[in-house]
Amino acid sequence: MNKKTRISLALLASILLVPTLALAHDGHTSATLLNGLAHPLTGFDHLLAALAVGLWSINSTQKQAWLAPLVFIGAVGAGTLLGTLGFTLPLMETGLVASLVFFGALMFVHAKANAAGSLLVIGLFASVHGMAHGSEMASSATLLGYLTGILATSTALLVLARLASITAQRQVGTLALKVSGAAVALMGAFLATGI
Repeated sequence: MNKKTRISLALLASILLVPTLALAHDGHTSATLLNGLAHPLTGFDHLLAALAVGLWSINSTQKQAWLAPLVFIGAVGAGTLLGTLGFTLPLMETGLVASLVFFGALMFVHAKANAAGSLLVIGLFASVHGMAHGSEMASSATLLGYLTGILATSTALLVLARLASITAQRQVGTLALKVSGAAVALMGAFLATGI
């Protein structure tokens, strides 16, 4: 097995073997800074979405490398604020898993992450993730602390994924992104089945 194949398989395994913690949108009864910091790591859908956008951002020009992650963070923040104001969408959980299928598919076909259509998809789906967080916060929750935590950890995930994608591309080219995209899309489809 050559180096390119080993790295691609390791990346695939790391995505598929992350514990399936189910969708962690069960009402944030104690939405504090610590809960906000933890949620992107324990909410499987949010974890995969942030990692996918960070990995996918390798498909950007050097000048616009951070545009997709910035759109993701901004949309999660805006969506969270909208959710706390009572704005929700029907079938929100479906939108969350659909985001994984779309992000994964766009990674797989090597779509440009900084193209207008891609940024629109990122923004729309990230705002759905934010709305899910905001709509489930307890009325006594500390919005500022929770939002700061979610955005800080999401930013860290995006940066780590971006750096991993740069390293992987240097080592194995676009194969790692295609394999990662397929894994994210498959996990989204798996979550959609409810199994």
